Amino acid sequence: MAAIPVIGKVIDKLFPDANKAREARAELSKMLLNGELNELEQKAGVVKAEAQGESCL
Repeated sequence: MAAIPVIGKVIDKLFPDANKAREARAELSKMLLNGELNELEQKAGVVKAEAQGESCL
């Protein structure tokens, strides 16, 4: 997530129009949130699978 300020600067350079830059940032935010949600869903699936499995201990 540390790269977000840098990406914001790149967006500003790519989209000199303030409205277009704002739209690009909003789209980027959606993409980041969706990626985080997918990651959490995958982790939850792993935990669920581990909880349902038999212990090897």
